[in-house]
Amino acid sequence: MKLADGLFLESCREVATKYPGIKYNEIIVDNCCMQLVSKPEQFDIMVTPNLYGNLIANTAAGIAGGTGVMPGGNELIHIEYFKLP
Repeated sequence: MKLADGLFLESCREVATKYPGIKYNEIIVDNCCMQLVSKPEQFDIMVTPNLYGNLIANTAAGIAGGTGVMPGGNELIHIEYFKLP
């Protein structure tokens, strides 16, 4: 997966250099889920590919009480949609 995510990571790194006031951090998805459970306050906004976003969102939903109580959002090129419980 690390190799396949190269373009996504390169794009994130490039955009991050344009916004030095925003903290940029990379984390492997399994460690991210563990950190979300143990230290959720360290996260504000996450940008992920679809698969990883689903894994992380489901972990967060489990912490909050289930997927039925969690809103979600997705942004595609020129399309945004948000889901409410």
